[in-house]
Amino acid sequence: MARTSRASTGTRSSGNGSSMPSLGRASVRMYRQGLGDCFLVTLPKQDGTPWRMLIDCGVILGTRDIGARLAEVVKNLADDTGGRVDVLAVTHEHYDHVAAFAGPPKLFCGQHEQRQQGQLQVGEVWFAWTEDPNDPLGRKLSKARADQVNRLAAMVAGLQSGNRPITPATSDLANGVSELIGSFFGMEQQDFTRARAHLAGQSMAVADGPANGANGQARHPGATARAMENARALGGADGKRVRYCDPSAAPWTSQDLPGVRIYALGPPRDERLLKKTFASDEVYHLAANETTSTAFFGAAGLDAAASGTGQDDSWFPFDATYCRELRDPTSDASVRMPEATAEFLQRHYYGPSSDVGDQDQSWRRIDEDWLGSAAQFALNLDSATNNTSLVLAIEMSPGGEVLLFPADAQVGNWLSWQQLQWILDGNKTLAATDLLKRTVFYKVGHHGSHNATLREHGLELMPHGLAALLPVDHEMAVGKRWNGMPLPGLIDALQTKGATVVRMDDDHLPNDPRFRASDKQGQSFEGPLFYEWRLV
Repeated sequence: MARTSRASTGTRSSGNGSSMPSLGRASVRMYRQGLGDCFLVTLPKQDGTPWRMLIDCGVILGTRDIGARLAEVVKNLADDTGGRVDVLAVTHEHYDHVAAFAGPPKLFCGQHEQRQQGQLQVGEVWFAWTEDPNDPLGRKLSKARADQVNRLAAMVAGLQSGNRPITPATSDLANGVSELIGSFFGMEQQDFTRARAHLAGQSMAVADGPANGANGQARHPGATARAMENARALGGADGKRVRYCDPSAAPWTSQDLPGVRIYALGPPRDERLLKKTFASDEVYHLAANETTSTAFFGAAGLDAAASGTGQDDSWFPFDATYCRELRDPTSDASVRMPEATAEFLQRHYYGPSSDVGDQDQSWRRIDEDWLGSAAQFALNLDSATNNTSLVLAIEMSPGGEVLLFPADAQVGNWLSWQQLQWILDGNKTLAATDLLKRTVFYKVGHHGSHNATLREHGLELMPHGLAALLPVDHEMAVGKRWNGMPLPGLIDALQTKGATVVRMDDDHLPNDPRFRASDKQGQSFEGPLFYEWRLV
C-alpha cells in the first residue's frame, strides 16, 4: 500500500510520537488498514479525561487478510482507549465503512454487554436518519436499495449459473457487475445465489448473525446489511443508545464537553438532492429512476410486478407480431420463420456456406443488449448509497474551529448544506456554510473521488491552510479500475488552498508538527498502524 510521497517537504516518519503533546484540544486518527474509513476522534472532557468517537471501521472487499487487518485495528483501538469509545458513528451501508461490524468474530460490544478480550465497547451508536426503521422515507430508501441489490445480484447469479449460453462479452459484463456489487455491499458468491433464490420465492436464510433488516425483515444477503444490524444492536435491544441524526435537529451537546457542538449536515430529506450525484456547469445525472429500473429488471425477468410469471413478452424489444423463431422447426407455423427468410439468413449470415466469410455472427444478436445498462445501475446504486452518508461537523467552541467529516457524501448531499441553518441560544442563526468557512480539518470525501468534494460550495469556502486526511489506497483503487481515486485535480486544489494533505497510502509524513505516525507498525499491513493530526 505504501507509496513514495511527491511532496518535496516530506520526510520519512521516525515512528516516534514523543514530540507530540500528550493531549491537544482535539485529535483525529486515521487507521491505515487499506482502502476504507476508520477514524478515531478524541476531545478532552471538562475533567481532563478523553471523550472518543469512532467513525466507521471497514476496508474494501478484495483486500488481502481483511479479518486480520480489522482485528489488528480494533485491538489497537481497545488498547489505546481503555477498551471503550463513547460514540460509534456509522455513516452509510458500504463495506469499506462497516466491514468490521459484520463478524464473525464479534469485535465490538455494547454498553449492556460484558466486554471480552480484544473487543471495543461502544457507549452509543449514531446513524443517519435514513437508517431509522420508524422513519417512512428512511424505510422507503432502505427497501429500494435492498431491492436493487437483490435484483442485480440475482441477475448476475442467473447469468453465471450456466443454464443458458452467453457470449464472452456478456460473461465479462456479469463478472464486472459481480465485482462492483461485491465490493460495495460485501457479497460473496454464495450471496448472489441466495439473492436469486430469494427472488424465486424462497426464504432468505441469514447466516452468521441476526436477520439483516430492521424488525427482523431480511434486506439482502450481503455482509453490509448484516453489519448495519450488528452495529444497531450495540445500542441495546430497546434502542435507547441508538441515535438517528437529522440535519433539522439541534446540534448534539454534552455537559462533559462545554462549548462543543456536533452538527449533522446530511443526508438531506429532499429525494431530488439524494439522487443528485454529479454536477458540472449545472448538468448532472440521476441515480436510476423507477421507470428505467422497472424496464431493466423486467427485461431480466426480475421485476417485482412480474414475479413468478417468467419473462413476459411485454419486455421483449419487438412486438410478438414481428418475432419469428430462428431454429425450431417444430414450433407453431404462425411464429416460425418463413422458409425463404430462413434460407436467406442462413446463406448470408450464419450458415456453413455463408458468403459473409466470418461465420461467427454473434455480434449481430440483440437479445442481450439490455445488459449493457447493468454496470451503470450498479454504479448508480453505489452513488445513491454514498449520498445517504451521515455528515458530521464538530464545532470546538461557539464561533471556533470546525472538524468536517463528510464520509462519502456526493453532490446533492453537499448542496443541501447551502440552505441549512439552526437557531441557537434562542435567537442566534447559524448557517452550515459558516461552519465550512471555519473548517480547519477536513476528512477528504469518498477517498478523493471526483464528485465528493464540491468546489464553489465546498472547498472554496474553507479557509487557507487546513489539514486534510485522505483515506485512499491508490494501488487497490487501480486494481478495482477506479483510476481517478484520488483525483489529481482535487489534490492540486487542496494544495492551492495551502492544505496539508496526508494520504493513507503515503509512507512519508509532511514536515508539520501537527501530524504524527503511530509508533507501532502494522503486522497484517505495511507501515505505521495509523496517522494522527492534532489541534493544539
